[in-house]
Amino acid sequence: MLTDLWQDLRVAARAFIARPVFAAVAVSTIAIAIGATTVVFSVVRGIALRPLPYQEPDRLVSVWPDQFLSYRELLFLREHATSFSAVAGFVPGWSMALTGSGDAGKLEGARVTANLFELLGAPNAQGRSFVPEEEAPGSDRAVVLSGALWHGRFGGDASIVGRRIVLDGEPHTVVGVMPREFEIYQPVTEVWRVLAHDPDEWYHTGNGLFVVARLQPGVTVAQARAELRSLVARMRETFALPDDYGLGADVRSLHAWLVGPLRPTLLLALGAVGFVLFLAGANLANLLLARAAGRDREIAVRTALGASRSRLIRQLLAESALLAAVGGVAGLAIAHWGARAAIGLLPPNTPLSSGVALDSTVLVASLVLTLVTGLAFGLAPALAAARADLQRALRATGGSGIGLTGRRTRSGLVALEVALGTVLLVGAGLMIRTIWQLHRVDPGFRLDHVLTLELQPTGPQFETGMPQVAYYERVFAELEARPDIGPVGAIQHLPLTGFGWGTGIEI
Repeated sequence: MLTDLWQDLRVAARAFIARPVFAAVAVSTIAIAIGATTVVFSVVRGIALRPLPYQEPDRLVSVWPDQFLSYRELLFLREHATSFSAVAGFVPGWSMALTGSGDAGKLEGARVTANLFELLGAPNAQGRSFVPEEEAPGSDRAVVLSGALWHGRFGGDASIVGRRIVLDGEPHTVVGVMPREFEIYQPVTEVWRVLAHDPDEWYHTGNGLFVVARLQPGVTVAQARAELRSLVARMRETFALPDDYGLGADVRSLHAWLVGPLRPTLLLALGAVGFVLFLAGANLANLLLARAAGRDREIAVRTALGASRSRLIRQLLAESALLAAVGGVAGLAIAHWGARAAIGLLPPNTPLSSGVALDSTVLVASLVLTLVTGLAFGLAPALAAARADLQRALRATGGSGIGLTGRRTRSGLVALEVALGTVLLVGAGLMIRTIWQLHRVDPGFRLDHVLTLELQPTGPQFETGMPQVAYYERVFAELEARPDIGPVGAIQHLPLTGFGWGTGIEI
């Protein structure tokens, strides 16, 4: 059997070498489709389908995902919620200024409760994670660095653990380093600092924390949700909160919370490249049918010499499989470059984007997809060629002996290609029109001739509001004194960037 297969592949290879233009067109068609499909599948799997890279990820949940909570609410859940084995919180988007270690720079940071890394089951690459004692006021000077910052800023120095660095003008001690691929909510986070359990700090009573928890063994998300809603009345009474408090109380899987908004878009993109792959397969089938139409005399002679129909079909399938295999290898080369480009095109804050890679699962899926494409779309041409009118083919000096079935197959494939192509073109046109209209939306303010920059005043002198006000007034005055600069202003977060502060009012 293997000897026959090897012989079929050798015959197919000689046939394609004799017709290099046909082989190049067919291989290019498959390569582009397989490459695009592999890239999109790697993105979809890395973000939406792959389990979270934490310990027992199916037991991790987001508590009250549509609302920030306060530290006192987190402590209440730790004390009274029996559905959770652990509860932790974090505050993303906390910029910190690094000085005293080369050039000054602004780091993207987050403040977390001491048990967050332990709750996630995330091991350190170097050192340790936080300990509960470091949540005490005045003891919150421990920091954990990201693997990217450790390698990029500190050269991967193994002696980084225990070193003191200056953040926001205050000395902090590096106690650990996380692996390069670790992330939680924001992939761009470079440093984590302990969130102190300080009743005098705003975060103790102010709403600023995302809360995550680990379910007790055997407890479902629905049971945890029901318990949280039963605790709302006690929380409302304990903290003297308004009557509408707790209307949005919910528990959701951490994976659904992180990637839920992205999932429909990613699956839509995967469906679109699936159409492209189907079009490429139909193109391959048509190319093989067209080639078979010119080989009717060859097939007739081989049949007359004793070749069975199954033997002819096997040979023709070997040819389509070889084309698909070569196209698949070329497609993986395209995907290797395309995956890097796709990661660069993702928005910076796309969660779990570090998981996008051409790993073994993606490669195996691409291999299977390539073989299925070659065999599935090579079967119809093989059957049509094997059923050709042999007497007509032997008598004919030109034309095709492929017969009515083959012509119908070709016509059906052409109609299918036109239909799928129309769907893709309409969808692409609607997408382009949507993007064009989004760019023309009036945001309510002028965008032309506006420059932005980020400032991070550092040092203990800026811990209160008035020195910060004086600092910015001086910056404004010096900038506005320049003849090439107009009005100058400041804002906490730029409009339309997804960040903002909210508060309730009573009328």
